Amino acid sequence: MKKLGEKVHLTGQAAANRLAKLEENEGIEGYTVRLNCKKAGYAVHSFILMGSFDYRPLFSFLNTKRHFILYRFPPPGNTQFPQSER
Repeated sequence: MKKLGEKVHLTGQAAANRLAKLEENEGIEGYTVRLNCKKAGYAVHSFILMGSFDYRPLFSFLNTKRHFILYRFPPPGNTQFPQSER
């Protein structure tokens, strides 16, 4: 809380108190995490565009590598493409 307090010109304790009050009064509904992919070990960021074919063998393979894949996006207009579960 000390760093947060410094950013908003409060002491760490005052920042913690204000944050707790906002949470209690539902002024804060949730939090978001921004992952630094490089530091987390995800050094490669790639998009692969594929043509029309049977996706089942590809997804069987991808399901064995789930811990390496953060997101999978469907090609535009393809309703048969399984959505990412993450």
